[in-house]
Amino acid sequence: MGRPRKPWEADDVNRLVKMRRAGRTWREIGASLGKPHISCSRYGIEVLRLPAGWATPREVVMANRRKVSGQCGLS
Repeated sequence: MGRPRKPWEADDVNRLVKMRRAGRTWREIGASLGKPHISCSRYGIEVLRLPAGWATPREVVMANRRKVSGQCGLS
């Protein structure tokens, strides 16, 4: 199963969440935090349950709104 995750400091977690919500890439976040970008993405996706992929969180919300309004017959 692998070794347990090392807990992150609260400041790093807050910075990661704020930067991801602002639309920053995992590489930009990793460079800013001084951590490998793959560690940042895994922590964000697997631990914090942030959206994966190229879409920013705002784009995910907007896509879901379009999906729901389309199902309701609204435009």
